[in-house]
Amino acid sequence: MRKNYIRVMLAGALCCLFLNACSAAYAATDAETAAAKESAQETASEEKPAQVSAQEALDLLADLLNGGKGSGNAEVQKSGSDTIVMNAETADPAESVGEPRTITVNASGTAKAVPDKAEISFGVTTQAATAEEAQKENAEKIDQVIAHLKERGVEETSIQTSSYNLYPEYDYNGKTPKITGYQVRTSLTVSDQEIEEAGDIVSECVSLGINDVDNFRFYASSYDEAYEDALKSAVSAAEKKAAVLAEASGGKLGSVLSLSEGYQNTAYRYAKANYAMTEEAAADSASGFGMAVMPGEASIEARVTVTFELR
Repeated sequence: MRKNYIRVMLAGALCCLFLNACSAAYAATDAETAAAKESAQETASEEKPAQVSAQEALDLLADLLNGGKGSGNAEVQKSGSDTIVMNAETADPAESVGEPRTITVNASGTAKAVPDKAEISFGVTTQAATAEEAQKENAEKIDQVIAHLKERGVEETSIQTSSYNLYPEYDYNGKTPKITGYQVRTSLTVSDQEIEEAGDIVSECVSLGINDVDNFRFYASSYDEAYEDALKSAVSAAEKKAAVLAEASGGKLGSVLSLSEGYQNTAYRYAKANYAMTEEAAADSASGFGMAVMPGEASIEARVTVTFELR
């Protein structure tokens, strides 16, 4: 019994000590809180911050929840270096950036041009038992052709000898192929010639030893003018196409915002040749005599990409 009594007394003493410690801690905390409040009041009286009412805070919260769109003019209150904006009206993002609606179209236009200049590729092929003989015969004929071209008024800068090839010829009837001779091919390219003279040039050169006619290429000296007309036609076509799209979408076509030129095929564009003669050379294929030259009519195309404003 006595032991239990002592235990109860000790427990009560411990409880009293615990309560006294809690009371002291609470008193200290209360004193610090009071001091902090007093210091905050003094600081507030010195800085005089902007006062925001509970209603204004609620309005600001509602404004933020509505996506940042205010219901009236902005009210700005300044406190030191801080700025408080109340009820600020925010414009629609698309309107604030100012990006217009647009229509982008691709269009092409064409114009006709009649070629009036020709470039002729032809050559001489010779065969002989030895390489020296084949080369000598080939060179004599090529020299005659070049001399004739100069006599008829063709400028040296319009005559090009492009390559020279020497081929051995073989006999494959036996077990081991044997060289039976040699073949030499030389080609010439004659440019800057009038269309009406191209046929005569070929005929005259064939009589001098030309036995390979490679091809004809035709050019139009009026290409640049025709291409400009094609560009105008392409832009006009783009405007018509965009107008149809604008009407179909319920809008109206505005001004041009951007315009770019597309791929340009300059196959028919004429530029005077500026290459001098090189050493004799060879070419492959084709033969002809008295060939009629018919250049036909060239179609010049222009392509554009245009962006219009859609109103």
